Amino acid sequence: MGYRLLASDIDGTLITSKQELTPETLASIDELKAQGKFFTLSTGRPIMGVSKYTHLVSPGVPLISYNGAMIIRPDNGEIVFERGLSADSAREIIRRGNEHDAIVIVWAKNRLFANKTNEQVEGYSRITGEKINVITDQEEVISLGVTKCLWLDTAENISAYRNDLTANPIAGINFCTSTPQLLEFMCEGVSKGEGLRKVCEYCGVDISEAIAAGDELNDLSMIEAAGLGVAMGNAHADIKAAANYITLTNDENGLADMICKYML
Repeated sequence: MGYRLLASDIDGTLITSKQELTPETLASIDELKAQGKFFTLSTGRPIMGVSKYTHLVSPGVPLISYNGAMIIRPDNGEIVFERGLSADSAREIIRRGNEHDAIVIVWAKNRLFANKTNEQVEGYSRITGEKINVITDQEEVISLGVTKCLWLDTAENISAYRNDLTANPIAGINFCTSTPQLLEFMCEGVSKGEGLRKVCEYCGVDISEAIAAGDELNDLSMIEAAGLGVAMGNAHADIKAAANYITLTNDENGLADMICKYML
C-alpha cells in the first residue's frame, strides 16, 4: 500500500516527553512532504496551542484541533468543519463536573474558561498558549458557543468519572481521555477519526491511504479509521491493541522510525 497522508497526534507522539521536536522527526516529515505526500496534525489542543508546529503541516492541508470539533487550515485560517456542544450538553457537563469538585475547563470562541484556577490549570494554560478566564457567569460562557469541555483531576478520579458516565450518560456528547488526568467532552459524532475522514476527503485521499499515529485514548478513533493505525511505544494499552503497527516511543524517535518504514 502506498500511503499518501500522515495525521499525527502532538503530545506523546510528535514531541518528546520534554516537549521537544527532534531533528530526526523533523527531517522525516520534511522528506515525506518533499516526496509529495501530506502531513497534518490531529490534536486535542486548540489552534492557538498548535502554532509552534503548524509550519510542519503541508501547504493547503487542514489540521484537526479540539479532538475533531474544529478542522482548520493553518495557512489561511479557513475553518473546514466546526461542531460544538449544545447548550444543554455543556450545561450538564459543567454541572456534573462541579458536583464532582473537578476542575472544569470550557473552550468557547477559542477562549479558555475554568471554574477555578490552580497550578494544574495554569500548566494547562501554558501548554495551550491561552490565558485563563475564571467562570463568573456560566450562562454567559455557554451563550458564546462551547467547542469542548474538560474535567481535570487525578487519574483515579477520572477513571471513576468515566465509569459513571458510561452508567449515567449525558445526551448528545462523546467523551474520551487525552491524558490519564484529562477527560474531554465533544459533541456526539465528533472525534479524531471523523476528523481524519474529513481531512482525507478535503485532500482527495482515500482513507485507506492514510496513516494515523497516536498514544492516548482520544487517538483511538483515528487509529481504527486509518488505513494504517500506528501506536507509539509509550501508548496506552488499548491503543496498542487497536494499532496495526507499534513503533518506538516518542523519546526514541518513534514517529520518524514509522515514517521511514512506511512512507519513504
